[in-house]
Amino acid sequence: MTTARPESPLVSVLMPVLDGERTIALALESVFADKGVPVEVLIVDDGSSDGTIALIEQMNDPRIRLLSTGGHRLGANAGRNVGLDAASGEWIAFLDPDDTWLPGRLSTLLDTAEQTGSDWVADDILVVYIDSEDQVQEVSTVFTQRGLAVDGTRDLTLEDLVRYDLGVLQPLIRRSLLEDPRIRFPKPVTSDFEFSFWSLEAARRAVVVEEALYRYNKAEAHKTLSHASPAFWLDSVQSTADLLQTTQDHDPAVVRALEKRLRGSMRRYDYLQARVELQGRQIPAALGRLFRNPSVLAVVAESAARRIGALRRSSAEAGGHDV
Repeated sequence: MTTARPESPLVSVLMPVLDGERTIALALESVFADKGVPVEVLIVDDGSSDGTIALIEQMNDPRIRLLSTGGHRLGANAGRNVGLDAASGEWIAFLDPDDTWLPGRLSTLLDTAEQTGSDWVADDILVVYIDSEDQVQEVSTVFTQRGLAVDGTRDLTLEDLVRYDLGVLQPLIRRSLLEDPRIRFPKPVTSDFEFSFWSLEAARRAVVVEEALYRYNKAEAHKTLSHASPAFWLDSVQSTADLLQTTQDHDPAVVRALEKRLRGSMRRYDYLQARVELQGRQIPAALGRLFRNPSVLAVVAESAARRIGALRRSSAEAGGHDV
């Protein structure tokens, strides 16, 4: 299932996929639009049952290499690891099959890497909220949501990564960093953060650019693990605790940021788990959880504020009045 690869790709683009027939052509088109950059795209199939494989084979594009996780629903991180091991480009980039790159993204990141001498470069992410009818409901960016100020370019430190929770970024990284065996994707979805942490630490220099050139389509029917799931935050708790165990000799500011991240993840987990218990009429268990971690009430306030903000934005778009 592997087509002939380009002679010398500068960038290997990793794209794990499961049933991506509906969107993958647009994702590939956005990669190949940057015609001045020689690329290979490593599509790693996780057992698709739709027409994804047939579509890719019909393209018969020598820039595309079709690989497999060897299973079914092993997860996007399993696919990314297959891609990391097979990549041949000097640089590695990431793109999910239901997302796209804005024009010139790859050239911008490569130029920034050359100008700054960086091994790790990322841009802002354009977050596009889409309803069940594929209509855009809201647009934001990760830097805006996280409160990170970037004017042109900015060096990114480990403390920044943890403090602003930037594991969601999709960096361009130099493939030579993979010599560090820690720079792989663990199985849990939330452990993308660990990959970002260790790859950033291994880089001589890491920078972010202010432009949002990666478009993340956040659909209601998205099949990844939901941020509203207790399991998501339990994974975050476990991965952050693992990082803390191995970073006690790091800059104290990084350790403190990890400790704060751990407390925040615990609050989110307890809040969502208490909701599940209340819905299941497990009142004593829910109350006990809240008493053990009263800071959970801060999550309740944050959730209420987000809902009020969403209602106000919807009202304004509809020409109504503030709630």
